Amino acid sequence: MAVELTFELQLLSHYHVGSGFAGEIDSFLLRDGDGVPAIRGTTLAGLLRDGLERLLQMPAVRQRYGEGARHPLGGGYCSSGASCPVCRLFGTPAGPGLWKISSARPGGLERPAMEIKDRFAAVHRVRINYAARRSQPRSLFSLERGDRRLAFVFTAQSAAGREVNVEDVALLVAAARNVRHLGSSRRRGWGECVIGLRGIQGVEDAGFPAEPAKVQEHFWERILAFCAGEIERDVLLTPVNRAVENKRSLPDPVSLLKEALRQPEEPQVIRLLARAAEPLVLACRAEAGNMFESVQAVPGRAIFGSLIRRAAEQVGDSLLPDLIKELFFTGAVVLSPLWPCLKKDTLVFPGLPVPRDTGMCKYFSGYNGHDKEERGLFLLASIDGPGDEYCPQCYGIYELRDSKVETPLVAGTGFVAVHEKPRKIEITLAPEMHVSIDNGTGRALPRQLFGYTALPAGTCFWGEICFRSRAVWECFAKIFNLGEDRAFSLKVGKAAGRGYGTLRLHAGRLQRAEEREGFNSPLRERVKEGEERIRFTFISDTVFVDQWGRYCCEPDQRWLEKILGFPVEVEDEDVFVCATERDGFNRLWGLPDQRKVIIQAGSTWRLKVPGGVKKEMLDRMCRLEAAGVGEYRWEGYGRVAFNLLEEKIQLPKTGVSLPEELLTELLTDTTDHFMRRDSAWSREVNELLDKRLDEVVKEWPGGERKQLALLARWLYRQRHCPVEELEEKLSSMGWPSENIIKYLKDYCDPGRENKIWPPGKGQDRLKRLQELLEELAGKSRNSCEFTRAVEALAGRLAGIGADVKEEV
Repeated sequence: MAVELTFELQLLSHYHVGSGFAGEIDSFLLRDGDGVPAIRGTTLAGLLRDGLERLLQMPAVRQRYGEGARHPLGGGYCSSGASCPVCRLFGTPAGPGLWKISSARPGGLERPAMEIKDRFAAVHRVRINYAARRSQPRSLFSLERGDRRLAFVFTAQSAAGREVNVEDVALLVAAARNVRHLGSSRRRGWGECVIGLRGIQGVEDAGFPAEPAKVQEHFWERILAFCAGEIERDVLLTPVNRAVENKRSLPDPVSLLKEALRQPEEPQVIRLLARAAEPLVLACRAEAGNMFESVQAVPGRAIFGSLIRRAAEQVGDSLLPDLIKELFFTGAVVLSPLWPCLKKDTLVFPGLPVPRDTGMCKYFSGYNGHDKEERGLFLLASIDGPGDEYCPQCYGIYELRDSKVETPLVAGTGFVAVHEKPRKIEITLAPEMHVSIDNGTGRALPRQLFGYTALPAGTCFWGEICFRSRAVWECFAKIFNLGEDRAFSLKVGKAAGRGYGTLRLHAGRLQRAEEREGFNSPLRERVKEGEERIRFTFISDTVFVDQWGRYCCEPDQRWLEKILGFPVEVEDEDVFVCATERDGFNRLWGLPDQRKVIIQAGSTWRLKVPGGVKKEMLDRMCRLEAAGVGEYRWEGYGRVAFNLLEEKIQLPKTGVSLPEELLTELLTDTTDHFMRRDSAWSREVNELLDKRLDEVVKEWPGGERKQLALLARWLYRQRHCPVEELEEKLSSMGWPSENIIKYLKDYCDPGRENKIWPPGKGQDRLKRLQELLEELAGKSRNSCEFTRAVEALAGRLAGIGADVKEEV
């Protein structure tokens, strides 16, 4: 059983952990897909590693550990033969460490956070020329300041199947206590923090205290007692879990599976809905330089590998080869990729690759939607005469230099949501930059910048798993500890032990292949009996091998009939296929795997069925959609669909409701978070300004509104004053001060008109503005919020004044 430690990182000052990208300011905070600040597991692992390195260099600890505490400083690693505690706990390039560190998010906020709009605070800095004691030219920069009120929560989980002893936990807790700063500008007072243990799970030592704070002191005292010579190291090596002995006991799972495979074949399908709890990095082999770019769907081979790791946790490694062979290689279990979904509130619309026999407008690319410039999908196979190769919604409408603009159709790409009005699923990949740190100086190493372009947290997916029979599903559920209408988690992709790759899934109800929900459109509604023409679309990459073991991409009619199980006719102009090569790598051998030639997802054949579709053909199509075709189907290859996105088919108007387990996930018990209160307060202030600002502005008619820019600058300078003092200063604005009247009375013009508050209408202006300030003070709970409200008011007035100035 894995040991899981929950830590809380409490900030003592403002911090900055940058995302590596600029916009309105030069360096933004790193945030999750829902806009909430986050700290990646890579950063936390580096902090804990540095804390443990410094701990081991203390004389008392170094004396007790001897040569075992010697760790190469400056970013080095131990050799594979002898491993120090640092490399054992956090890993080396040769192998992973014991602890997997998650990303940290603010405690008390659900994941993903709802209705949270964090307001960033920009801090401006300038570099100084020490010789001239002046600012250097072109050296002004700005960064986003993280709020010191934040308290981040993260977990450290031991690797599956590895035994954890007291020393492993105690050193990690001690390393956390030794962390005092994070992020940039730590030498200038930023990033002060403390990390404390808040919970521990998976341990079996009855002598541990019940309170988490006392558990932390318990492990810390054992390290101190060892350094003081009061206990021997054998006490620290006492295991706190017994991972090997705690495997779930199944009565010979291989025999149980073989018995299930003897049952009559009756395909069953279970639908999966998933949400990315952390960013996903599922990179292709062809990464560009030092940037790993993630694909837009979760490949089936990633799900396959993650399920195998889950099985190893449940039944151990010794039975895995036989289980993999009987479950997957025989076709008893078939996986699909996880395709992206279009999410609207609590509903999701399943997405699928765009068929390659459809086209879209080249200049107004997109699909049917609310945007008036979006165009629909059009069948390329229906092109017969002149003009058919152009977008029918644009052809002949737009003109350039008295000539018609040609708007050709191009093949559709990406994913489309199965909806009454099919819409393109826009997936915005989230780039995140990382840099290697010199452990000796604590600064970034030169030429060591790399990045991940990841699928953002909160992205929703869907997929399917097909089983040969219900008995196979029941055996599968026991081996992998799954069940119907149950949620579970998997780790997929790169950096899964450093804050990436957590996928939260929900398994639906088991259904017969003929009754499967599929793509929100049952097969018997897409294909009717007696139909003579059907579309055969690959919705995942597919691998075909002929009788000589060669990869093929354009099988002939005879071979196609063998795959489908019924006679068909196909012409060359009805084939829309795109093929590519895909490399692989065998980690066991350490050598490249065989290069596969695959048919890419979206490839389509338009087939003619002599005599029309019959009932037994529909049954065959149902089985093909559930079980797939071709090779490597256990890795998500070979998924197909018939008559996908046909215009004559009535597509569904409503989507699939997300299960409650996928909607939100609380990191801690409390939900009354200051970020939620701040977001609600900001909405109230903006609504008040939207409602009352027009009443204030109308007192400045026409060109006089340019004075609002002057008033905005004055309010911004006085934003820290209490409301009473601000009203008093506001009433005296535009008049000379008492000192000027006292010392320069001979030069003052007592009859000079106040342009801000002129006679007559000036008092109405002042009254309106003072009433608005009082209402803003009533909405604010403290002086900081009132200051922010005055800043918002000043920004609104400055915008109005600037617009008038430009008009004048």
